[in-house]
Amino acid sequence: MPERKKTSKTKNKISDVKKENKTLQEQEKTNEIEENLFKEEVDLKESSIMDDKIKKNSYLKNMFQTIILICACICIIYGLYTLFFKKDDNKTTNNKQYEQGIQLKEVNVLYSYISDTFLSSPFHETSELTLSEIDENVLFDELIISKKFNEETYESLGCVDYDQPCKVGEIQYDEALSELKRRYGNVNLTRDNYSYGLMTCNKTDNKYECYITLGGIESPINNVSNMTNYIETDGKLEIYDKYFTYELLDNVQCYTDNSRTELCNNQEQLQNDLNKLTKEQLLDKYGKEYVHTFIKDLDGNYYWYSSKPTNSN
Repeated sequence: MPERKKTSKTKNKISDVKKENKTLQEQEKTNEIEENLFKEEVDLKESSIMDDKIKKNSYLKNMFQTIILICACICIIYGLYTLFFKKDDNKTTNNKQYEQGIQLKEVNVLYSYISDTFLSSPFHETSELTLSEIDENVLFDELIISKKFNEETYESLGCVDYDQPCKVGEIQYDEALSELKRRYGNVNLTRDNYSYGLMTCNKTDNKYECYITLGGIESPINNVSNMTNYIETDGKLEIYDKYFTYELLDNVQCYTDNSRTELCNNQEQLQNDLNKLTKEQLLDKYGKEYVHTFIKDLDGNYYWYSSKPTNSN
């Protein structure tokens, strides 16, 4: 009996070992399956990453090829445009620049060369004026005005000896001649002295020294003018203005020219109108229209060429 019992125990142990082996085998299979699944998952991820890289590389390659193609098309189009249309385009640009023309501020500077002064307005006469009809003293007067010498007084200059001329300033001969040529064309300065009102400019050592003296009476002459329009065509500039002059005497006298030979219309109303109307209204009613022509020199700068009434032949 004892031996049989031992055998039964042995069988039980064998059975347990088999069970354990079976369990281990099953566990190994399970582990193997899990390991395979993990590998498959890793492989899928790696494959996905590789696909993404391939797609990105393909996208970048396509984009780069597209950019090259666009640049090539642009170069071809620009080349054709330059070949067939560039010259015409340049002409259009030049025409636009010419159409824009001279600016108003430049016209105002040119108009200042012939604008009226307190003493006279020599560019407003009954017939056409050119350089040959203009006295060189008149042109020198315009230079004095541009230097603002005419605005100086004994008080502003600090002069205390009222019995002696007071020096206003000086102008180099070469500078004066160059400036006048630039404004009025082929000007000559042939005199040793020029006068403007109570001012005299004397030539000394290749320069003009200008002095002012006391005396005289206030001028009763008043000049009224204003630019109304300007037209630029083919190297020529025409500036239009209106002008009249009047004398403040017992009876106001109004004229439409600087020499005071042509009377204004309806001037019997001028006395009242001077206190009521604006400058523009006065010119519309009493002024006469003039045209001042400027021509371009070889350097492309405008200089005064002529002045005349618009109704003259």
